[in-house]
Amino acid sequence: MIRLFLVLAVVAVVLAVIMILGGAALGAAFTSEADRKAPARPSISVMAKAWLVSFVVVIAVGIATEGIGLPLALGVCAIGLLITHSVLDLRASSRTPRKPSPQEVERARMTQEFGVDGVAMLNGAQVAIDRIKRSEAATGGWLGSPQDLEFTDDLTMIRENCRATMDLSSLIKELSDLADPGSEDIAMLDDARTKVHQLEARSRERVKALRTCAEKAGEIDQSLHDDRVRARLAEKRDDVRSRMAAKLYGINAAPSQTPSSSVDKITALAAAYAEIRGKLNRENG
Repeated sequence: MIRLFLVLAVVAVVLAVIMILGGAALGAAFTSEADRKAPARPSISVMAKAWLVSFVVVIAVGIATEGIGLPLALGVCAIGLLITHSVLDLRASSRTPRKPSPQEVERARMTQEFGVDGVAMLNGAQVAIDRIKRSEAATGGWLGSPQDLEFTDDLTMIRENCRATMDLSSLIKELSDLADPGSEDIAMLDDARTKVHQLEARSRERVKALRTCAEKAGEIDQSLHDDRVRARLAEKRDDVRSRMAAKLYGINAAPSQTPSSSVDKITALAAAYAEIRGKLNRENG
């Protein structure tokens, strides 16, 4: 009976250890964001509590079972401590903010300076310019000297328009937020909004013009490609025709097509044999 009591006590203690350590780990994993940001209170850390509980449990199990359940208690506590440590490390790593990449930093800077629409227009203009410069029409000199293909002024104009648009939009919002606007304020706001629309329209027109140029360069590239295909086809056709002409019209220069004397001789002898054989068959018959 005493041994049964000791076994039940060991099982109860092991279950208690699992519940305590598992609860500590889950509590650390599912702590709310508000709790994480709250000022830290002076208390024992979760890992220290887990070590303290494990130590007490191991001692208690060792005394209660006279050392029999000590290996099992040590194993369970070790697993529980390992789980707790892993969960706490995962939580700490999730708190560490990810450092933005250089591309993200640059895009954020451009968005702040030129606005979302401005960045989109600048990207569209740059894509069109790259397409023009990479085209065969440009590299082959069909659009003039490649060194003369310069689009810096176009990009500068778009940047300046976008920057002015952002500044005017900020001032429009600032003036609109003021109470009791006067007639001059309203007139100035209307003029500013009109100017913003004009600047945006000019930038879009320039981007559209660059894209049109890129499309024209693509059409020239396609035309050059088609010319090469037709040239290869014509070359192939000439080659086949020349070989066919040599074979077709060279037949007239071939040796005579009349049968040889042997053919005539064999034909005559075969006819004579057939005639003689027929006579013999009639006489014997």
